[in-house]
Amino acid sequence: MQISPDYVHLSSLQASAAPDVRPDAAHAPAVQNAVNAINESELLGFDRELRFSSDPRSRFGVVEVLERSTGDVIVQLPSQFILNLAQNLQKGN
Repeated sequence: MQISPDYVHLSSLQASAAPDVRPDAAHAPAVQNAVNAINESELLGFDRELRFSSDPRSRFGVVEVLERSTGDVIVQLPSQFILNLAQNLQKGN
């Protein structure tokens, strides 16, 4: 099995990314502009797109790299496992 160099690089980010990313609302337009610039430049590769969102259950910021043509998630930071863990920990407190 061959792993794409892009995937290796992006998956290594997952280990170092802080799971609780809550950008200040004042910075939202700048973040959106940066995401748009990255998506237009195809910096992540052809047919790939960067998306920021918020997990509704944990309220953590989520960063995803998607394949545009299929909508499949290639990389998600933090992973679904971490989001589920955070939700379970919040329920326990």
